[in-house]
Amino acid sequence: MAIHLTIAPYETLAAKDGHLALCVGNDGQFVRLAAEFEDVELAVDARFTTNAHRVQNPMSSSTSSTRGTCAPTPSTHGWPA
Repeated sequence: MAIHLTIAPYETLAAKDGHLALCVGNDGQFVRLAAEFEDVELAVDARFTTNAHRVQNPMSSSTSSTRGTCAPTPSTHGWPA
């Protein structure tokens, strides 16, 4: 897994038909990502509410974008480039 020193999450997710490169550069993007994953709790978790917090608290598989309906991400289709 790649680690970025100033951006989190910054990772590659496995999908049934390929991979998605995930790079969330600001707090608004993170809130929209949590909404896409239908995970409202993730967006309001104090460990992840700001990019600085996300960098300090790397997300594990139990608290990251790979949980819930996206474990693994169903498909790469429909995701913005």
